Amino acid sequence: MEDKKIVIYTSTTCPYCDMAKDYFKTKGIPYEEKSTAEPENRKKLVSMGIRGVPAIFVGENYFVGFDPVEIEKMMAQPGETVEAIVEQEIVPEEVAPVAAVEEEIQIPAEDHSVENVQPEGIKGEINMTKYICQVCGYVYDPAVGDEDNGIAPGTSFEDLPEDWVCPLCGVGKDQFEAE
Repeated sequence: MEDKKIVIYTSTTCPYCDMAKDYFKTKGIPYEEKSTAEPENRKKLVSMGIRGVPAIFVGENYFVGFDPVEIEKMMAQPGETVEAIVEQEIVPEEVAPVAAVEEEIQIPAEDHSVENVQPEGIKGEINMTKYICQVCGYVYDPAVGDEDNGIAPGTSFEDLPEDWVCPLCGVGKDQFEAE
């Protein structure tokens, strides 16, 4: 395998971030860690459209989540065969579901204006300000809502229940700032 620079963007509350770091340490593969607790690191991810951690960069390529097979593929030379990991070797908690979440929050290329996502019966202006989790970089977008957790599109951040938490890292609303 070619030596490619590895950079991992992590959060202090992310167990998959710890698993990714342990993976590289165990394999003796050097990496650079960048914490999303640092504003410049958080802004870099958000500017690239990355909304979750761990964000693992191998050379110029990256993916979000922790998947040992994906890491091996990205580290391989073009045309090089990657030794497959047998299913029994992967413990389910070693594969982060974060990458799937990242795909689910992508907005399809269609009209998502407030008029089209505002539930019927709601009158007046809705604050459509996006809020960024200061721990992991997740962006709450009122136009999209958080349907996996029962939050309908068109729900402003202010109207989220007080017990609502970041769907990626689990911190409360107090850890979010307006974009």
